[in-house]
Amino acid sequence: TGVLAHDDDGWEVGDVISEQFLIEEILGRTPAGRSFRVKTIKSEREMALKTLTIQGPDRDIYAALRDPLKTASQLKHKNLVQIFGLGRDGDTVFVVMEFVDGRSLTRHIARRRDLGETFSPKSVFNIVANICNGLALVAANELDQANKRDQTGPNELHQANKRTQAAA
Repeated sequence: TGVLAHDDDGWEVGDVISEQFLIEEILGRTPAGRSFRVKTIKSEREMALKTLTIQGPDRDIYAALRDPLKTASQLKHKNLVQIFGLGRDGDTVFVVMEFVDGRSLTRHIARRRDLGETFSPKSVFNIVANICNGLALVAANELDQANKRDQTGPNELHQANKRTQAAA
């Protein structure tokens, strides 16, 4: 197996990536890569940039992800993190997406647990419902794509108005 995108990008705060993104903050590292808060050079729009570290057969990760991420970038819903695109800087492949100022749901749950706090049934329902609403759009889009391949009509989706987001 080969490395599809390396895990040591060497990027730091203040670096400019692909002549488009200024790194403002390093958000973290996971086995899948590193996350940064960036601003676009032209519009100074705040975004998240995630590098991809993927082990697997020696193939081009950029080419493999181009079409699925293009499809994902067309999905717009308040309960989904907006995907803006896929990029490459040298050997590093990255995804640019909406920056959500907050913490992960896992961290939110752990913090409440550490404080001895529980969630009300209504809070749990709202969190799950918001995630499901966003993911329903993803599923509807997949069905719509399959229907178009099968020459049938599109699917409809009713959207709720809360703001928990899922990254598809």
